[in-house]
Amino acid sequence: MQTPIKIFLYKNISYLLIILFFYILPIGSTAQNSNYIIDTNVCYVDGSGLNVRPGDTVFIKACEKQFLKIKNFKGDAENYIVFINSGGQVVIKNNNTYGFVMDNCQYFHLTGTGDTAYTYGIKVAGTLKGASGLSTDNLSSDFEIDHVEVCNSGFAGIMSKTDPRCDRSSNRGNFTQYNSVFHDNYIHNTKGEGFYIGNSFYNGWCKNCYGKSDTLFPHELIGVKVYNNIIDSTTYDGIQIDCAVEDCEIYDNIITHTGIGDDAYSKYYGMEGIIIGGGTKCKCYNNIIKDGKGSGINVFGLGDIYIFNNLIVNMGLSSKMSAGQPDNHHPIGIFCDDRTTIPGASFNFINNTIIRPREIGIRIWSLLSKNNRVYNNVIIDPGGKSWNPNRALIDVTTPSGINADTLSRNNFLDTTSFISSDNPYFIDTILFHTKLNCIFVDSGICVDSIESINFDLDKFPRPINNACDAGCYEFSIFPFKKTTDSSAYDEF
Repeated sequence: MQTPIKIFLYKNISYLLIILFFYILPIGSTAQNSNYIIDTNVCYVDGSGLNVRPGDTVFIKACEKQFLKIKNFKGDAENYIVFINSGGQVVIKNNNTYGFVMDNCQYFHLTGTGDTAYTYGIKVAGTLKGASGLSTDNLSSDFEIDHVEVCNSGFAGIMSKTDPRCDRSSNRGNFTQYNSVFHDNYIHNTKGEGFYIGNSFYNGWCKNCYGKSDTLFPHELIGVKVYNNIIDSTTYDGIQIDCAVEDCEIYDNIITHTGIGDDAYSKYYGMEGIIIGGGTKCKCYNNIIKDGKGSGINVFGLGDIYIFNNLIVNMGLSSKMSAGQPDNHHPIGIFCDDRTTIPGASFNFINNTIIRPREIGIRIWSLLSKNNRVYNNVIIDPGGKSWNPNRALIDVTTPSGINADTLSRNNFLDTTSFISSDNPYFIDTILFHTKLNCIFVDSGICVDSIESINFDLDKFPRPINNACDAGCYEFSIFPFKKTTDSSAYDEF
């Protein structure tokens, strides 16, 4: 985004109290400062009063340190401040404090692309129990974060929100988090979610303020993009996004082994591949979600949400929790309800492939929504077939007994097993590419006019022939973008 030039050395300044606070200072006098360095012994950098300006680059010198807090840096909308590793990998690791924090920073780009020897030039390899690996908080906004690895964090891998306050400074109406972009990161083995973006309590959070009970409403997010990330072995959800009211997209992510905690506390909202949470309006597409202990995608958002071209495999099968009492654990391919639905909005589930969910393929428990669409989905071998084969595939009967307002068209549904190598549907049983002459091919309805759904999971155009294929792939005779052999997931 910005081009760095020569790095100047500087000396760090120590402050009193328990922790030494270090500032970064340019050496020499130039017409325009453009490069700074955070040295190996620096763990706290406050940009207040420093001459770091929009478009400048701050180099983080390769080293291993316990923590790093970067505070009060402000670029502008046209010129982000770039924070980048230099001379190798920056590793942050501890078991007694937080990890990497961007505190009250705006218009910045944090990237681990500073050394070609490392795909993830910034790595957070451990934090205190309850502490996230990387967090953007305290009114941080307008940023891009990429090529960061987080593992063994005490809570979420990446946390991004500012909780509401009694003085209302960070609450809805007074603060909005804009343009939060996360891509090409590797998040794994976390004690919480992989990504935790936005506050979970869209409808209000009760807190004692100045001696009285008060209801605080969390800030909204506009412009959230989460893409090309690899997420594996999270104790809770892979990606959770809340309060993202506008311009939100989740796409091209690989999400495996979510909900490894497998406990009753998280059974309804803590073991999923993706949660589109309260107050959110989002497009969720071209994700691969596999082998989690909960559901594939849960939708608790505002409505007018589009879920398409996702591959969802084996969700809930490995969970040891029971379907009956006391756990009541029912993993579903895709689920939505009326937690924060705007009356009259719709949910749209189009061209998804759902293989072997423990219970239901797609379940819509929403009475406030209207004109929901379930088009061109492939659902095969749901576990719920043992109690009701029809509802195990697509279930729109709400607990009240009233059906959700839903139009289902051109879905391919099969309750039988297909595991054998001579199955009639798939070239492989890893990424589930479609065989030639499969019944899915040209069996869907055209959807290219719906929210520009004119491509498939492999980015081939949709449709290729006269009609769309059902499922997440559009059959093509051309070589696949993604490998189709059994080693495909090893790299993830």
